[in-house]
Amino acid sequence: MKCYQTHMISFKNLEKAYKKKDYEVFMTCIKQIPKQLPYEFKKKFEVFKRFKDRIYQAFMTGYSNGAIEGTNNFIKVIKRVAYGYRNF
Repeated sequence: MKCYQTHMISFKNLEKAYKKKDYEVFMTCIKQIPKQLPYEFKKKFEVFKRFKDRIYQAFMTGYSNGAIEGTNNFIKVIKRVAYGYRNF
């Protein structure tokens, strides 16, 4: 049970750092991820370490392409639903 609590504390700290846009704390939490995690989780955290420069830029600028991606998805859904209509 103690391992579970340790994992939850680590993830909560990671989440708090992300919400506060605190890059230093975020990367510190990434480095302190418990060793008992399954391989799949560890692999995901390695991606964070590999792209730390880009993560830093995302934290500092606050820009996101989420709105564009949402619009793009909306257009694709409309095209998929309209498939087969002649005069669309």
